[in-house]
Amino acid sequence: MTEATEYQDITSQVEQTRTGVELLDLMKEKSDHALAFIKELLVEHDRLFQEEQTLTDRVIEVQEELDTHLDLLEQAKEQASAYQSRVDKLTSDNELLVAENTRLKESSRFSSEAPHGGPKSDKLPDPDQFNGEGKATEIHQRFMTWKRLMTQKMKVNGDRYPTEASRSAYLQSRISGQAAQYLEGWLQAATDNEMTYDQIMSDMTNTFSNRYAKQIARKEYQEVKQGTSDVTTFLHKFRALAVQAGIPEEDQLMDVRDRLSANLRKNLGLYEPTSMPQLIMDVTSLDRRLTEAYAVTADSTAKKGYNRFQQKTAQPVTETTQTVETTTTKKAPYDTGPDLPSHVCFSCGGAGHRMRTCTATEAQKAAHRRARPAGFQTTTQPSGKAEPNSQS
Repeated sequence: MTEATEYQDITSQVEQTRTGVELLDLMKEKSDHALAFIKELLVEHDRLFQEEQTLTDRVIEVQEELDTHLDLLEQAKEQASAYQSRVDKLTSDNELLVAENTRLKESSRFSSEAPHGGPKSDKLPDPDQFNGEGKATEIHQRFMTWKRLMTQKMKVNGDRYPTEASRSAYLQSRISGQAAQYLEGWLQAATDNEMTYDQIMSDMTNTFSNRYAKQIARKEYQEVKQGTSDVTTFLHKFRALAVQAGIPEEDQLMDVRDRLSANLRKNLGLYEPTSMPQLIMDVTSLDRRLTEAYAVTADSTAKKGYNRFQQKTAQPVTETTQTVETTTTKKAPYDTGPDLPSHVCFSCGGAGHRMRTCTATEAQKAAHRRARPAGFQTTTQPSGKAEPNSQS
């Protein structure tokens, strides 16, 4: 081996050694960086662990506070329930006191005004016994008369019946027949088989007055018609009887059309209201427009007759004079003679046609509908259409 070769080998080994040292230095540097990064991670881990611990402690505190508030809420609910029970009890007690106070006030009406030991009031005749038998209308009328006489008896002769028991006993003595059978059932259902004067009279009223009043109202409802009365009076009576008799509104809508005058039924045509208040409002408006149309036509007819009379009197008088007796027949408010339009349109308010043949524009119909709630006053124009009047 030559010296050159040995030198190359040594040089190569030195280079390798230098390269190894550089690699070691690089690995050490990277190792230091890694170690520093790990230390940073450990520090961050410790910080996050502390925050987690702090949050966990806070969650525990919040949970404890929530549990405390829930306990307080439950206590508040229990207190509120207790207070409500007390309020209900006080309300019930108050109602009992009010009822007792009312009873005492009612009883005081029958108490004697004469001093203790003084002369008693002049005794009124005893009312006839009420038996509760007969037709519904007769029972209702006889009971109301009997009740009035009993009330008057207690007012005038209250000193003769100073206790509640004496008043109740006297009232029971004036009841017989079927009414006594009702009374026997009430007494059996009452506490200790005893009832006060007011309790008996209240049950009697409910049985022999209020119940038959509904039957009477239903009978009058079936018979009521407009006839010659004005539409406002008729509708008021019809509505009052229907409510008192308990007639459903859909039945009222079907019945009221048949009870109106023939002229109103004809002019209503195919009109179908959805409620009784709407029907009352619209029928009243229609009746007013018919009356106004009649007045305009009657005035026009009177003017034509006056002009014909002037023309006739202007002719030369002949030797033969004939006396003509003229009789004027006044038309009914809803007469549909040749001078009066036979129909008033419910859609536009115009005369001479009905709603199903109306040719008015939507704007005219809308104007008529807007005008109706303000008083339903319309003015018939020469074209046959109705325009709403402006009210000041």
